Amino acid sequence: MSRTIYLDARRLKEREEAHNYLAKMLSLPSYYGKNLDALYDCITEMSDCSIRLLHLEEAGLDGTYGDRIVKVLEEGAEQNQGLEVEKNYSVS
Repeated sequence: MSRTIYLDARRLKEREEAHNYLAKMLSLPSYYGKNLDALYDCITEMSDCSIRLLHLEEAGLDGTYGDRIVKVLEEGAEQNQGLEVEKNYSVS
């Protein structure tokens, strides 16, 4: 994977903040609809990209909107061989 993006999972809890953060960090197009379907569509078109989720354990995403975002990222990676998503990534 040639491009690595580090996402702070703590920024994914609230819907509006999460989508603004994702749009910036993932360099999503201006027409990005800022919803889960649009996120899925965009990430399944990404190529040679690795997403590392930081602070996942301390983010406490279980049952939150952020939990749904993580699932969409994982599903997108399953469909897109050019995308890798790593949960619980830690920086040494």
